[in-house]
Amino acid sequence: MGLSTPAGGERKPRPLVPIGPQAAILYGIIDLGTHTEITQWGEKKKPKVMFLFEYPMLPKVTFDEAKGPQRMNQIIEYAFYSDEKSNLIKGLKSWRGVPKVDLAKDLPAYLGQACQIMIVQETSKRTGELISKPMNNGAIILPLTANFGPPENPIVFFDMDKFTWPAFHALYPWVQKKIKMSIEWNGILQKF
Repeated sequence: MGLSTPAGGERKPRPLVPIGPQAAILYGIIDLGTHTEITQWGEKKKPKVMFLFEYPMLPKVTFDEAKGPQRMNQIIEYAFYSDEKSNLIKGLKSWRGVPKVDLAKDLPAYLGQACQIMIVQETSKRTGELISKPMNNGAIILPLTANFGPPENPIVFFDMDKFTWPAFHALYPWVQKKIKMSIEWNGILQKF
């Protein structure tokens, strides 16, 4: 076994979303549950949510030959806090231009909606590769008046409080893996 090339060959580099403002459509909101993180201040438990965006104005890319060309997409993971200082609340407020957001009621209304995300590029601390990411960790998302129609990807809304096996199995395997690492997962297995 060699450490220079993983089993299965060399990993194909993922295309980068260009730097600057990019039109995007939100096609997924996924509750990832609560995760334990080790910080410089010790262990911290954080509820997390994942937003899935696709970029309708960028050239399509073939990630999987069987599926053909698809819109580039990107995820933003947020700590799921309703505090006014949270990046999630800041991003949602700036997107809709509203003074207040009620996560319990307002979140599904964002699905299928277009916005503008400011993209920056930096070197990943984990892999050392150049990556594209939203500026300020997605704390600034701007409204977009253009209509790009519905997203090409299927709309996904997954809430752990309304767990069902069919909804869980409809998620990407790598998202299922993240959810299985949540603090709530053992309780879900016992309940369902």
